Amino acid sequence: MTNVWFKNEAFTLNAGQDALKFFQDTDTNTGKPLSRYFCSNCGSNVFFRMSPDLPRSDIYIVQGPAIEGSEIWAPRKESFLANKLPWVKHLETKPKEKKSKL
Repeated sequence: MTNVWFKNEAFTLNAGQDALKFFQDTDTNTGKPLSRYFCSNCGSNVFFRMSPDLPRSDIYIVQGPAIEGSEIWAPRKESFLANKLPWVKHLETKPKEKKSKL
C-alpha cells in the first residue's frame, strides 16, 4: 500500500464526501486504533486517521493512487518491512528534501 501523509491544513477532499464512510479499526500492528475511511459506493480505501485522542491525529494518511498526479512521486521510506510479501522487491526511495532557512 502506498500512503501519503498530509497535515490537516494541507488536506482537501475535492469530491465524493457524501459517499465517504468510516469504521474504527482496533486490530492494528501498533495497537492504536485507526479510523479507516472508504467509498461506500465501491469500497475503495480513501484515507485513514488516528483517533482524535492519539498523537498524529492531525494527519490524514491517504492512499497514494487516490491523489491526482501521484504517479510522479517516489517513496521516501518503507515501513513494516517484516510484513512485505516475498514477491515485493526493494523499493528505491527518495530522501525528503530539506527546506533552506532564509
